Amino acid sequence: ITLRDRQMLNMAALAAMGGVEPQLTGHIKTAVDVAGMSPEEVAECFVHLMPYVGVPKTLAAMRCMKAALED
Repeated sequence: ITLRDRQMLNMAALAAMGGVEPQLTGHIKTAVDVAGMSPEEVAECFVHLMPYVGVPKTLAAMRCMKAALED
């Protein structure tokens, strides 16, 4: 599978696990900087996960995205 797809899978798994914010932030940076995903695509991945992982984990993932994109 492509690097972009791998990053989506990594982000989804880490967001579902919760409690791994440093790792999730790193994978978000890689998704945008290396795999060519836009910030909007990353956000949409997390929004799509909301019914499956819950609102608190989705919001935590969005905070990680904010932190990753601020650096």
